[in-house]
Amino acid sequence: MKPRNATAKNQIRVGADIGGTFTDLVMLRSDGNYSVQKVPSTVEDFSRGIVEGLDAFLSDNRLTSELVSEIIHGTTVATNAILQNQGARTALVTTRGFRDVLEFRRLRFPDLFS
Repeated sequence: MKPRNATAKNQIRVGADIGGTFTDLVMLRSDGNYSVQKVPSTVEDFSRGIVEGLDAFLSDNRLTSELVSEIIHGTTVATNAILQNQGARTALVTTRGFRDVLEFRRLRFPDLFS
């Protein structure tokens, strides 16, 4: 797998997935090699888990942060909050003509792409 935006030698792209328990990182080097890092998620500030995992990777490999060209972020924290019925109470307000938004939420439609 070749990085799509690699222009500099030794460039690193980072993918991070923040979960409720762990933050997983994948570091892809410009030569196609990759490394993974798993660190505990930091609930009080989820970004800290990414920073700590990236710092550990860079330190272990004697690399500098200047080599990081891109960080791609994903999370399951919101999904987990919904599934566990945690988080703030919310409401959805729509305007005329967007009634089907609630149907999409309930996944009640005959053809996904019509």
